[in-house]
Amino acid sequence: STSMLFTNCHLPAHSKHWRRRNGDIRRILGDGGIVRFEPGQMVHNVFDRVFVLGNLNFGLGGTQAHIESLIAQGDLQALLSQDQLKRQLQGESLDKDRGDKRHWQRTAKDTVSSFPAPDHIWHEFQEGPIEFPPLWSGEDQAGEGGAPPARRTAPAWTDRILWRRALPDEVHQVAYDSVKKLRSPHHRAVFGQFEVGVDVDSGLPPDLNAPRSRGCCVQ
Repeated sequence: STSMLFTNCHLPAHSKHWRRRNGDIRRILGDGGIVRFEPGQMVHNVFDRVFVLGNLNFGLGGTQAHIESLIAQGDLQALLSQDQLKRQLQGESLDKDRGDKRHWQRTAKDTVSSFPAPDHIWHEFQEGPIEFPPLWSGEDQAGEGGAPPARRTAPAWTDRILWRRALPDEVHQVAYDSVKKLRSPHHRAVFGQFEVGVDVDSGLPPDLNAPRSRGCCVQ
């Protein structure tokens, strides 16, 4: 009797378009048409277990040179502190950002509680620890004659797997990693493995009139 929802989406690219991404995920989960629900409610509040995954396209704060320098140093924590999605998962707002790739250095007084109420729903979701480096667009894609690529975008963790905040016995992530040898065309594949608790002890027969599994495509 445990219902599950898996939403795979491809949100707008480029760091400066974070407002569009926030609006699109609201629209997908608010107007997806997967099931009927009360006005003002969103589809991810109807299901027992909810996963959102895909190319969410959030970027990192800072210049490309700054980001590449932190990657070369292996400083993932510094990179994660500038990740647009991680910050919103923690309840922060990106309104302080200038909407471009200029570095925004947070200070000690910039705590989560100092930010206004978020204009997004990401704080309702969580993500497991990221222990793999960001996608590096153009990496290992030499140009003609072995020259570096003519155009390369800033590295970022674009492909992500999230789940709605839950108790440990409801959703437990076993693995979360990227596949370095699998890239199409410049995105590393990301995979997650989960243990998900389901209700098998109610003793009630299945509801034959309950909605069946179905697919939904939102353009």
